[in-house]
Amino acid sequence: MKNPDAFFKLTLICLLALLSACAAPMNQHINYEAAEPAQAQVDGRLIIKSASLTLVVEDIAAASAAVNAVLSEARGYVDSSYDEGDKTRRLSLRVPEAHFEKTVQRLGTLGEVSDQNIRTQDVTSEIVDYEARLANLITLRERMKVLLNRAEKIEDILVIEKEISRLQTEIDTYEGRRKVLRQQVALSDIRVTLEKKVTLGPLGYIGYGLYWAVSKLFVIE
Repeated sequence: MKNPDAFFKLTLICLLALLSACAAPMNQHINYEAAEPAQAQVDGRLIIKSASLTLVVEDIAAASAAVNAVLSEARGYVDSSYDEGDKTRRLSLRVPEAHFEKTVQRLGTLGEVSDQNIRTQDVTSEIVDYEARLANLITLRERMKVLLNRAEKIEDILVIEKEISRLQTEIDTYEGRRKVLRQQVALSDIRVTLEKKVTLGPLGYIGYGLYWAVSKLFVIE
């Protein structure tokens, strides 16, 4: 093409047209693994594991100390803790995925388990999709930077800089989502509720006995 300015504008138009396709996943993959912890893979899948337990215990402070001991062995930590009065404590724990099942079992021995729930979520397709989108966006951003270095007119520079800024915003968004998912895969979440065991006094036993007797008047089994 004899006209360099026309060639530049044609190139810019082509790149801008490609921007609409950057949200569609391609068979590209960016390797970010070197800077991240080992991921929980089951047959090549990336799985988020979480659990919740309610433990009835004699002493909440002693049970909390026992929870910390279990966490220390699993190389986990307490993410948050708060008390509801003096009879209930809620703990949010984070443990490496490799120690998830064993930690849940160990925690279950610290008191009477009144409720337990274990959940898994396969996020493989989401992470692969985010990485494909990132690959597309990063490729387009780099091409726009090359074009920016060649631009001479102010209007062209402003258009390209605006697109680079938009692309960077999208890249940051996808990187953030992907990072959160990978952290959730690497570190499992365990919610533990410690409830102080209720000890009935003499009147309490009498009241419970009356309740039981009355209930049998309506329901035998």
